[in-house]
Amino acid sequence: MSSSSTPPSNQSIQGPAITSIKNKIKAKFPNATHFAIFNDSYLHKGHGGIMNSRNTSESHVRIELVTDDFEGMKLPMRHRIIYKLIQDEMQRYNIHAVQLKTKTVKEMAKVSLPSSL
Repeated sequence: MSSSSTPPSNQSIQGPAITSIKNKIKAKFPNATHFAIFNDSYLHKGHGGIMNSRNTSESHVRIELVTDDFEGMKLPMRHRIIYKLIQDEMQRYNIHAVQLKTKTVKEMAKVSLPSSL
């Protein structure tokens, strides 16, 4: 690893796929009380499912989103909304996996953010 503070491309959240996803989620959920996006691609280096992929630097994305827009929705519906929102990025950038954690503000009040979201 280099001595600079810039993370390797397979850990960076500044690449084109993650930047596009980030912008879409922020636009769709402007009142979110928590939003975080992570590039977990480095955790899957050498994984059989992505070894021959054209995208190994932004292949695994993790999203945490807390918003009252999810009020009254079951988990599958929340996830369908996110997947539909980012389907173009998933196809265009050949994203291998997306992990979602979606909660309402009320649900978050029941758990602590660092350990449960």
